[in-house]
Amino acid sequence: MTIDIDIDLGRPGDPRRPVREAFERRGLRVSDWLIQQLRSGSTGRTHTAYRLGCVDRLRANDAALKTECCLRVLAAGLERRQRSHEPPRVYACIGLTRAMEAALGWTHMELGYVMRVMRADLAVWSTHTWDDELVAQFCEAAALYLRVHHHRNWKVFRSTNDIVKAAWDQHTIHGFYFALYHTAPPMTRGAWFPYELDLLWSFYTRQHELGDPLTPARSSGAGGRRCFASHG
Repeated sequence: MTIDIDIDLGRPGDPRRPVREAFERRGLRVSDWLIQQLRSGSTGRTHTAYRLGCVDRLRANDAALKTECCLRVLAAGLERRQRSHEPPRVYACIGLTRAMEAALGWTHMELGYVMRVMRADLAVWSTHTWDDELVAQFCEAAALYLRVHHHRNWKVFRSTNDIVKAAWDQHTIHGFYFALYHTAPPMTRGAWFPYELDLLWSFYTRQHELGDPLTPARSSGAGGRRCFASHG
């Protein structure tokens, strides 16, 4: 996807105020320093162009690129998810994100960013819109995960998942993610990922069926550069 600034930046030494006002009419505030850097070529235009593209999509209430990106990521995960060989655990987590990175051609940091975007999207959406079916599915999956991913050593009285369970209110999506991110290490979030794939797939499929509107979390940021760049 190619995005152009489409704003006359002028030449070095020209007044910067008209350029600032042109950006503001497009919904973006920029500094005199950035204008100077763009004019001289010291700073590339790609990042500023993406920011303008995000603003345009916010104004159009269009999250189609983000939804398509997230569904592609989730499809890669669902295709590569494996059953666990350690019952009662249902899914294995080791190697899943690495396999997804290879399939998508992304770095570990890029995939991690989009995973956090999706979780934030679902969590914040759930505080604005109550969907009994999706909430019930989520709570069932979260309860299953917390139950079967107890510490491998049965002698351990209280594991990380026990702490997450105690911190979770047991009936909200955002409450689970709040507990997960405030009490558990990254390894615990990684083990949860195979279980949330179906839930996130259901969420973004519904968003697509509704015409890809912006979700509350994305109304203040259009889904991130990675989701735009993935269609380049």
